[in-house]
Amino acid sequence: GEWTVAARENARGGDPNVLARMDEAVREYERSHRSVEEPARTTSPPTSSSVSLPPGSDDDDDEKKKGHHERRRERRGPPAPFAGRIRVVIAATPTRREHLTKALLPALAAEGSENQPPEVVVSTSDGQLCGLLEADGAPMTRCVTHRGRVGAPLVPSERDYVKRIPGDSRSRFEWYWRETVDTANALVETDTAIEPAMTLFLEDDVVPTKRWEAKLRRLVAPYAHPTDGRACEFDVFVLYAEGVVQVGDGERGRFAANTQAMLFCPGMATRFAELMLDRLGDAPPDWLVRDISASPVDDGDEPDDGAVGTPPRAHVIRFANPPLFQHGCEHSTLREKAGEPGANARAMSTHRSRSFREP
Repeated sequence: GEWTVAARENARGGDPNVLARMDEAVREYERSHRSVEEPARTTSPPTSSSVSLPPGSDDDDDEKKKGHHERRRERRGPPAPFAGRIRVVIAATPTRREHLTKALLPALAAEGSENQPPEVVVSTSDGQLCGLLEADGAPMTRCVTHRGRVGAPLVPSERDYVKRIPGDSRSRFEWYWRETVDTANALVETDTAIEPAMTLFLEDDVVPTKRWEAKLRRLVAPYAHPTDGRACEFDVFVLYAEGVVQVGDGERGRFAANTQAMLFCPGMATRFAELMLDRLGDAPPDWLVRDISASPVDDGDEPDDGAVGTPPRAHVIRFANPPLFQHGCEHSTLREKAGEPGANARAMSTHRSRSFREP
């Protein structure tokens, strides 16, 4: 818009006489108010516990909006670290053998004590990888080889190729088909009703921050108790993020597509696995997890007609900020994404998280 006369003059440097009068007015104001302001500076501000909120104020409204569990946590202070069972499962491929042996598995094992190391399960569809990892002396609880599942083979049939995303090559489709089967089998392998535990799912190309387990147990402690008939106050905790995390540590957010490190509440890993296999071939596994997390979760007590029972609720997705895991490998296992011959227009090297720092 048009500048005012005063603004135009100020942009040119201003009238010296006017500026001088303004400076003198500021000094006069400071002299007349100094005796009142200085004591106020030395007075310590009241603590939040001693401040009374006037009815109808914004802060008062915020207090009313807080949930019962949030207000209870504030009264009790920070809870003790979560002491329950956390079972780590890694969906592994033979391409990552060296990274698993020299980086990821040792970093995970270094967290535990000699008497109580972390429970780490490696799940793979490769027939030789378990033997190779054992021969390398890789620190892990056990390694499991799967052959796919009924209705979810490791290799798609010819009629399955009609599901391909337009523009995807056959090799890319086969890659994310098998990756989905590997992810689902890994989740089901460790999420058992016989020995309930939180399931920490990891892709085989990540590395943890130092003291990852202690930080994780502190992070989930406020949300690890039963609530509203559920085992915890979250369904999935996202522990890896591409770029900057947009929510605070432990806060709820919208899942984008970061499946590299996810912590599932007991029983929820199996649900995600089943839903992923129901949509096998529709998209890469991270896209499937994103779509599943954005849809309502059925807690299993509603009939098909929806006449009675609890209506479906939204998934509770929380985030670690800063993340506890980052990429440890430069390139994807898919040749096209690694930029080798045959790459399509979307090909690119696997990223490293820009937001990762020592929490």
